[in-house]
Amino acid sequence: MVAKSLTEVRSVIGCDLGITKLLHLSDGYQFPNPKFGNNKKVRRLLKTRQRRVNRKVKGSNNRRNASRKVGRLHKKIADKRQAHQWWVAKTVTNRRVDAIALEDLNVSGMLRRCRAKKDEESGRFLPNGQSRKVGLNRAISDAAWNELILKIEYLAAKQGKIAIKINPKHSSTECRNCGHVDRSNRDGEKFICSACGFFAHADISAAKNIRDRALEMVRRDSTEPVAKAAKRPKYCKEKSLRPSGKGGEPGNLGNKDIKTAMS
Repeated sequence: MVAKSLTEVRSVIGCDLGITKLLHLSDGYQFPNPKFGNNKKVRRLLKTRQRRVNRKVKGSNNRRNASRKVGRLHKKIADKRQAHQWWVAKTVTNRRVDAIALEDLNVSGMLRRCRAKKDEESGRFLPNGQSRKVGLNRAISDAAWNELILKIEYLAAKQGKIAIKINPKHSSTECRNCGHVDRSNRDGEKFICSACGFFAHADISAAKNIRDRALEMVRRDSTEPVAKAAKRPKYCKEKSLRPSGKGGEPGNLGNKDIKTAMS
């Protein structure tokens, strides 16, 4: 199917990638991140099987069989991840929209090692935070964001939809109400603007910011600025993201948090 041009786009949905949840959409839908290769059970099993390989005699049949078990485990993890990503990509592209706004991430740069810090006086190397970054790098690699983006772009092209790459800079720290940008606005999955008191789910707010930036791009290229945000489909049965009285989902604000933020 021939993809539409930007001038023909009438509705857009924004996507924000994450670790706790794999993908957040601007309509409130959240996709879970199963962490197929980054959970304790799999990591322990993989470590055990690799240890068994190292204890076998090199060149022996026992070592070859142990290596095959390690390879089968890696393939099982990869197959599960691929199946889950295809399901996510299909669900996203089946939305009744003309375009899908995605983050233009430099994943290889995010996985790069921290620069070494050297003391000029003593000549010794100082702590640079690389040890704390190992866990984040492992989680990003397991999420395989680039592969998911490629799947979404492929299925969107098959359905004649446009995948728009958006610069995600400050998307999670920018207030949608007043435009104030501050790192202190975000506290985990909570977003509370330090300027106007606006509160929301941080990742869903970021997805909406990405959607709005895509709409601005469409309006600049179109002579008729009629593009609009995608509405939440009726067939979605997720829980409401509005704050509840006793306690809502992680990242949502309760009544006590709202009173504290507005005071």
